[in-house]
Amino acid sequence: MERLDNILEECRSVCDRWPCLVVGGGVRDLLLNAEPQDYDVFFLGSSSEELRDLFRPVSVDMRQPYRRSGNLCGEIIVDGDLVQVCQTDAITLDDMFDRTDWNASLFGYDGTRVEHRVELDHVRPGQRLRLMNISNPINTLGRGFRLAERLSMVFHVQDVLRLCRMITDSPRPERVRVRPRRARI
Repeated sequence: MERLDNILEECRSVCDRWPCLVVGGGVRDLLLNAEPQDYDVFFLGSSSEELRDLFRPVSVDMRQPYRRSGNLCGEIIVDGDLVQVCQTDAITLDDMFDRTDWNASLFGYDGTRVEHRVELDHVRPGQRLRLMNISNPINTLGRGFRLAERLSMVFHVQDVLRLCRMITDSPRPERVRVRPRRARI
């Protein structure tokens, strides 16, 4: 956990006003002896405006909404690792877990211990990825497919059916038909 300790120490040296945790896939990947793509640090009960002032602007591809349980405020490089800094209204790790959508992301480290709500043997090839919470069905489904592919997991059939029903039942925005302009000669 030395890597995670260094990340927390560096983030706390930039901002010590709120408690912070390393959460999600970075913690899980280290426990599985895999190389994390990045790390997510959440400052509990924090202000996004103040965090944006303290950390450098985000340079990652932001084509998709990033967070369900917080807002991406900036990033920092610690020992060559990309650390994405997020704000959340959650005030405890349990509160963060209650806002998490897929079981494979339910890992957190606060500097003293790793907390998780799913056993590591449930995060292995062929295991079923379970839906925990839905904030946005389309983003949740897309994120789930990426997680399942990356971890060689499979969806639980009931969860896929539930999400598909939610997506098809959700109201669609009306399409506006735009006529192309004719060029003047």
